[in-house]
Parts: sequence; structure tokens; C-alpha cells
Amino acid sequence: MLLEFEVNEYLTLKLEEDKTVIYVNGERFQQCKILILDIPIEEITSFDRISSIDEAVERIDSSLEYKKINRKELPPEIVFWGHCSNLQVWAEHLYDTRLIPSSLAFPLLKKLTDFGDPIATRVFKKEIEKRLESGFSNVVNYLIKEKYVDYLDREEILNIESLKKVNITLILIFINIFIYILLNLSLPKDYIYFVLINQNIIDKLEIWRIFSSMVIHANLMHLFINMIFLILFGAIIETKKNTSKYQYLFIYFLSGFIGNLSYLTLLPANIYGTGSSGSIFGLFGASFIIVISKKRYYSLFLLSLLLFTSLYLSLAPTIVFWPHLFGLFGGFLLGYLFFIYKNNNLLYLSG
Repeated sequence: MLLEFEVNEYLTLKLEEDKTVIYVNGERFQQCKILILDIPIEEITSFDRISSIDEAVERIDSSLEYKKINRKELPPEIVFWGHCSNLQVWAEHLYDTRLIPSSLAFPLLKKLTDFGDPIATRVFKKEIEKRLESGFSNVVNYLIKEKYVDYLDREEILNIESLKKVNITLILIFINIFIYILLNLSLPKDYIYFVLINQNIIDKLEIWRIFSSMVIHANLMHLFINMIFLILFGAIIETKKNTSKYQYLFIYFLSGFIGNLSYLTLLPANIYGTGSSGSIFGLFGASFIIVISKKRYYSLFLLSLLLFTSLYLSLAPTIVFWPHLFGLFGGFLLGYLFFIYKNNNLLYLSG
């Protein structure tokens, strides 16, 4: 039986001698393989964090090639329409390479690009960037081994364009610098009214100090170090896809608030403090969660090293340790809620 299904004007599937074959612009591309993901019902929830078919395959033990399957159990026509359905969905989702195995998605996307498919041409490089950014080692290694990264120029590899998306981070940096200049150069006498002083908060209910102290810095070096960390960790969060500005600001200010509350509960009443360290350690914690969720192991090692170094330096006599630690815990918690605790299941896909 000869069956034929046209996904779009560039992509067609045909059943030839009980085998499903992909054609691109009328030219034979390759025979489809079947992929079965056998997920026990009791393990369904463990796949909540799966973001691509490649990750699903790695998680599942029972993945079978077509030749291992009893034809009586899986007729060629059923297999054919299964492939048609999956590639139809893939095309409808603008060739999202997470929806079919990378070993098929990228060669097929490249072929479609070569034949002038306008959607494929538009998303080809973006898909390479997206999957590199995901940090999933199997896909990253595949893209490097098959030299798909060679299709990106230096700017795209370095993701320079993403720096244009850190608007909130740059605004926060501007605010911190502006307030430092204003209070230290123009209004030095008013500086004390915005510093976090436990005694004033407890006795006089000057609650604003909990928030105003987040943008106050003791000296230029204090400001400089915090702004370096702000742009580093802020950029990681702000350039993460599907992260809203409200999530970013919520992490920043709530982590700072949690950090400053540690002053009130763990430190003497006569102590005072300044700085956005609690907020920045919150961004640090959320960034750590993002790197873990994307399985960027090299970046995770570097962040871990930086984290332990930062916490160690926080033990210096002139630095208050607790706001850093509590801000970090706040970032961990919010990062988990925003970036891991979500449904993103892909349970059965093939190509």
C-alpha cells in the first residue's frame, strides 16, 4: 500500500514497502525510525521537569528501534500516521527542535533551510542557539560534533545580543549608582536617614529603612563589587526565556527584604547596615537554580566556586554574613518556585 501525507509544501512523508520515508521538496531525505517511550503511570510526575524529547529519551530505559518491534502489534500504517502526526506538530510549532530527537530535527531543519523553507531559514540558527543555551550535554555535544555551531558567527556564539535584553538589570544599576552619587556627594547629611538601623526600626517603627538600605552603599568599592555581581547574575535570570520582569523584581526585592530581616532577628539593636547584597545573593541563588535545571555542569562548577568564595569573604569582620546567607536562601526558594516547579511534560514523541 502506498500512502502519502503532505505536512507542508516542503515536507512530505510516504509509506514505501512498509517503511515511512521523509521527502524534502520532492527529494528523498531518510527513513523514519520509531521511538517508544514507555513511562510507567506511577513515574509520570518525575517527568515534570523534562523540556525536550532528548531529555525524555535519556530518562527512559525502554527505547526501541523499529526492527525490534513485532509488526503484528504495530502495523506499518499505524507507524506511518504516527510519524505524520509528530512531524505535523513539529511544523505547526515552527520546527521546535525540542519536539523530536535532535538527530532528526537538525539535519531535517538544515535540509529545509537549503531548499528555501522561509520558516526553517528564520529559525535554524535560533534553534541552535536555544539548544546550546539549554546546556543539556547530549544535545550540546551533538551540535558540536556535527559542527552545527559552525553556522553561528562569533556574536551569536557569545550571545552578545542577549546583553541587549538586560534592561531591568541596567536600570537597577543606574538607580544604585545615582543614589550613591546623590547621597554621598550632594546630600551627605541625609545618608543616615536611609541606612538600616535596628534600634530605629524597633523603637521608632522606621520601616522604610528595611527597603531604602537596599540601594545604599558604604563606599565606592562596596558599590562597584555589588554592581559587578548584579550584572552577572541579573543577566542570567533576565535573559532566561519565559522569565517575566515581575519574577525578576520579585526575586530581587524579596531576597533583599529577607536578608535585611536577618538584621532585626539575629543582630544587636545598635548595629546598622547598607547595601544590596541580600538582593544580589538572591539573584545568585536563583541563577544557581537555573544552571542546575539546565544541567550546565561547567557553569555549575564555576558558580559553586564563586558561591563558596563569596560566602567565605562574607565572614570578614567588616561584612555582615547573615543578610548574604538569608538572601541566598530566598533566591534558592524563589528560583525553585519560578524555574523548576512547573509542568513541562513531553511524554511521547517520535520522528
